[in-house]
Amino acid sequence: MNRNAYAGAADIVRSKLCIALVLLMLSPLALAQKPAKPETSAAQERAAMIATLRRGKEFEANRTTYRHLPEVLGVERASLSEAPASAIARIGASGGKVIETRGRLVLFRGAQARQPYAERAGETNVYPAVLNTHSGNIGVLTGVLIVRPKSMADVQRIAASHGLEFVKEYKQLGTVLLRVPRQADILDAAAALAKDARVADAYPEILERLRTPR
Repeated sequence: MNRNAYAGAADIVRSKLCIALVLLMLSPLALAQKPAKPETSAAQERAAMIATLRRGKEFEANRTTYRHLPEVLGVERASLSEAPASAIARIGASGGKVIETRGRLVLFRGAQARQPYAERAGETNVYPAVLNTHSGNIGVLTGVLIVRPKSMADVQRIAASHGLEFVKEYKQLGTVLLRVPRQADILDAAAALAKDARVADAYPEILERLRTPR
């Protein structure tokens, strides 16, 4: 084979190598651009479920906006070993769909919408649920109002005039806790108290953390 033939063969080999290198470089890019299979995370599923929940009254509590969730309730389990379904059945709400379990508290979606009342079914506390519109967390209304009276000397008179039960006083903070009667609308009670001329601020206590309400 003459020199020109060798040169031509070498050019062909180099061309094939270049093509092979280009293909190797493009393959990872093509794989990277291939659309991933859709996978729904637990967080996405939860967000989708929450989006289907009926919304009730909107209100402010400690500079945070909440919405009442009329279909969602929180029920206390008798113990940490009790199955969530058993706790739900104990208050006559069999078939409720469990949303979250937090310690002894079970949050579930019931079949009927309810008013924001703190109730008691037998020996079991039942709490209305609310949605933190910023974080997406679900909390419960304990039935207690956090109140800052303009004068601590007016506390008992304020409680009596609104039909509320005195719970606790924090003099150093200028704050008291007042309980709303069962079967009374917690949000209406908080709104009425906030309009009282003797009150600087009032809003419902909300638990969003892994604690059992009082």
